[in-house]
Amino acid sequence: MFEIFKSRSLRKLPNCEFGEEKPVSPALGGYIGRWYRINCGSSPTKTMGVCNFYWGKHFSYLVVVTFPADAKEPAAGNKFFESFSLIDANK
Repeated sequence: MFEIFKSRSLRKLPNCEFGEEKPVSPALGGYIGRWYRINCGSSPTKTMGVCNFYWGKHFSYLVVVTFPADAKEPAAGNKFFESFSLIDANK
C-alpha cells in the first residue's frame, strides 16, 4: 500500500521523479515512512525537493520542501520537518 500511496502522490506533482531514498526523519510512531529527494519540471523551471512520506492506519501525509534546482538545499528544511509531531497517535 505504501508504494501505491507514493506513486499516486507523485502523480499530483508536475513532471517529477524520485531520486535518492533514505529512512524518514523524523519518524512518527505507528507510521511507515520514507524520505525522498525529488526532481521536478524542466528547464528553465526545474525544481528539486526533499519530502517525507508517512503512511498510517487512518491517515497518510506527504511533507515537501521545494527549491530551485540551481540553489542549495535550504537549511530551514530540516527545521520544518522536525516541527511535525502527532497530536493523537491513535489516528
